[in-house]
Amino acid sequence: MPTQDIGAKFSQPVQSEKPVQSMADMQKWVQARQTEKGFVHLIGKHDRITSVIVPCAFAAIGAALLARGLHNLYTGQGRAE
Repeated sequence: MPTQDIGAKFSQPVQSEKPVQSMADMQKWVQARQTEKGFVHLIGKHDRITSVIVPCAFAAIGAALLARGLHNLYTGQGRAE
């Protein structure tokens, strides 16, 4: 039974685009990204999850906890007697 390096598949970085080969290619890539319309930081595959969905989820949870606290404050629930 051959031994496998379990961490080998995790050590390689995941890239959504092919790597840039030269400085000229890098300049073309940067200029192409700077001329795009819309949100430039949402270029990657999973960037929308971390930049939009996670903060919206935090805001929704915070609003729910605030509403629950205000309800308890109004009705007097949870007070120590």
